[in-house]
Amino acid sequence: GDMSIDRTNTDSLSTNLEKEVTNGNQWNDLEATIPPLQPNELQDIFRDVVLDWQAQAELTEMMDTADIEDTTYVGQWNRVERLSSIRNKVVESMIYKFCQETPMLKFRIMFADVIESKCWHLIDSNDCQPGGINMRRASTIVSCLQEAVAGRLNDSYMQIRVPIDGGRGGNLLSVKVKSELLNWEQELRGRYTQRPMELVQVMQKMLKREQYILEMAEKMPLYTNEQPQNGSMSSSPGSAMQKTEPMPDMPRVQYIMRDLNQAELCSREITERIERMVGEYQQLHLCTGGNLQVLDTYDPRLIASAEEQRTWKTIIELRDSLVQTRQVLIHEYHKDQLFNQLQSLLRRVKCEIAEWKRAEAYLSNGKQVADSSDIDQLEDCCKPLAKLFLQSLDQILKLQHIEVDNLLKEQENMKMLDYLRQHYENMAKDLVENAFIVEKQPPQVLMKDKKFMCQLRHLVADGLSIHQFRFDTQVQLVNTEAACAIVDGGPSTPIKPSGKILNNCHKSDFVEQTKQLHVHMRNMSLSMRQRGDRGRADCVAEEKFCMVFRAFISLRFPSKAEYDVVAQTFSLPIVVISHGKQEADAQATVFWDNAFSESVRRPFEVPDSVPWNWILDGLNCLWKKECEKEPGSASEGIGLTHEAKKYLTVKLLGTDAVDPHTHVSWRQFNRENLPGKGFTFWTWFFKVMELVSSPYVKKFWNLRYITGFIGKAECQNYLLTCPLGAFMFRFSDSQLGALSISCYTYCEKTKRKEVGHLEPDTIKRLQTRSIPDMVKDLDYLLYLGADIPKDRAFGPYYTPEFRVESAQKHDYWPKSLQVVTKNNGTTSTFIRSMKQPNSPDMGPHVQLKSSMSPPTFGSPGTPLSPLDLLSPNPSLHGE
Repeated sequence: GDMSIDRTNTDSLSTNLEKEVTNGNQWNDLEATIPPLQPNELQDIFRDVVLDWQAQAELTEMMDTADIEDTTYVGQWNRVERLSSIRNKVVESMIYKFCQETPMLKFRIMFADVIESKCWHLIDSNDCQPGGINMRRASTIVSCLQEAVAGRLNDSYMQIRVPIDGGRGGNLLSVKVKSELLNWEQELRGRYTQRPMELVQVMQKMLKREQYILEMAEKMPLYTNEQPQNGSMSSSPGSAMQKTEPMPDMPRVQYIMRDLNQAELCSREITERIERMVGEYQQLHLCTGGNLQVLDTYDPRLIASAEEQRTWKTIIELRDSLVQTRQVLIHEYHKDQLFNQLQSLLRRVKCEIAEWKRAEAYLSNGKQVADSSDIDQLEDCCKPLAKLFLQSLDQILKLQHIEVDNLLKEQENMKMLDYLRQHYENMAKDLVENAFIVEKQPPQVLMKDKKFMCQLRHLVADGLSIHQFRFDTQVQLVNTEAACAIVDGGPSTPIKPSGKILNNCHKSDFVEQTKQLHVHMRNMSLSMRQRGDRGRADCVAEEKFCMVFRAFISLRFPSKAEYDVVAQTFSLPIVVISHGKQEADAQATVFWDNAFSESVRRPFEVPDSVPWNWILDGLNCLWKKECEKEPGSASEGIGLTHEAKKYLTVKLLGTDAVDPHTHVSWRQFNRENLPGKGFTFWTWFFKVMELVSSPYVKKFWNLRYITGFIGKAECQNYLLTCPLGAFMFRFSDSQLGALSISCYTYCEKTKRKEVGHLEPDTIKRLQTRSIPDMVKDLDYLLYLGADIPKDRAFGPYYTPEFRVESAQKHDYWPKSLQVVTKNNGTTSTFIRSMKQPNSPDMGPHVQLKSSMSPPTFGSPGTPLSPLDLLSPNPSLHGE
């Protein structure tokens, strides 16, 4: 119907709406030929970048982290309204479906301004952690919507953009609208206050679908809708299937959605034609007394009456018209057109689901795949496709009941209709089998006997009514051999599990608000026998498994046919460990598989070597995901810099003069130790990633206060160009997951300026004394980089000073932790500058001391009983 949405004609709009509602970038160039940065260049970059990021950080600190206001969706509904001017059947069909299938559409329209001003896209609806940024934002938005509904209820008069009761804006609040508002208020105060993420999911899906419609409308060519005149059959089959010109720069899934809408128009045309045929057939049935075969004996020469001849002629013409129309619908519409289109759409949807599964593996490494669909888009393809199968089967069933031709031709027609029915049913079963996917993956590094969860989703949902009967889903863990057997044999292949999963069977749940069909598998745990060579932990960490999920679904069709369908899907590869020491090696196996496996492969084949620039690209994506991505933020970070990539190249390959396409093997990556070290390249990188992703370091990395990926010699050359007191942070080369401070100062013992490197700090030590407090304790550290005062950089993050009066109140002597430096038990004094000799000791080893002072005896700064919390490690002297 006409989808016009005009604020000035609210009565018409209300009627329309009510009717509708009820009815891999790769790093291709290592740039090895570029000379390394000179100290003065590095100094300028250091100053500019840190100052820029510090200004941003100070601004962020001033803002409320739970701020919910945003302009991304502002005016979106107005744009949807204006689509009524686009006379395009596909666009109209998309809007029609949107209005039919969208829950809370009236709420969306009435409170469009409030809804569109919120940051829905910044909320991760999968993160339901109490007190987290996502839950805080969701709860705040629910509160705002409660206030908006309450304010509308309190108004004596209201201007309703879409007056649901059919009245005009400005009328007194009608009973019907007031009832709607009261129901929404109750829902917001009850259900959505307790589970705010449910509302977020509803709104996110609604706003996404609106965006899809707007994107499609922008790229669709303009057409003039032409309706068949006088209800006659279209001149060509499927005239609703408009010939569209190619639309460049449109994702594959949007092409599928466009073609689905065109197929729906064609199916709707067939349905309307069949409905007219049914009426004509009933009329013919009455004229012949239910005996249509009598028409085959008609002979005009035997009828003398002219009136009777005209009557018989009219009946014969009606029958011939029905025969012709039925033949066109069976052969030209279904057999030659719709059948082929649905077959093609099914194939494309299955390919898109396979691509989504591959993109999920990339996403586990933090890599976003261009032109990949999201899960809601896939569902928006699977549901209408399933409904098209049902509509086609219903049409076939009705055509089978309209027998108007002679006996011989009817046999041919029935044979063709039965052929179409079987194939439509098989295609529907095929879709049900392939539209079952893992929405939330189980952990890819899985600890034995530790609880875990995952979530599956069936993309057909209510498209084939499979949601009406809750189905069982079972999960088993299988090894490579068993996975290959299942892939070869299909869902009927017996499963040989490699371990026992507790609570491995769950039932499906249909969420009415989102129209989504989920299977939540919670409180599972894996038990497994001892395996592998105890002498080689890497054997266990390189063995891959996966979880195979089977859903047992009952499928019913209009022909009364019933099928028991087994929908099967697999998780991403899993490595099972029994000890935390195996995690780094297990994560290496997972990283390599996610990054470099082919879309179509035998489980779980991966190449033995890949180009080095592929590895760098994978590490860069993983680094951004783990170390730079902040919850509730749209920013993904800048990733590894060119200098960091060169540093990693030298660390693994010994030089930065390397062809980016040089192949690096798995053995080099995570089997062979680095020269002179007791660990592999991956282990070093993984431990650094663990360090930086910790809350003790991540903030300062994202502020660009930490250089990290820089060699000791290059660090020294840079600091020698800086003023006394300059310092910087670098990752330790010899100690895993540790951060070292390098500084330039004056050593009183040697009577010269020197660059020193403090003992590296691990996460354990940073838990005791934070980076800002450590920098504050060491007086000879003056400038971060060349000229950024340390108090300016780290001052906002210093721990507040201990209040002496509170200790005196309880008769305690105050104490505090402080970092001091020692040099092999001897004192080597480093001073701030030649004019400031009174600075604490400094050396390659750092100790944390506890200084205690009685409130009335001696100097508060005199340590009475030092407490060595972390003793120096002589083995790290060279670091």
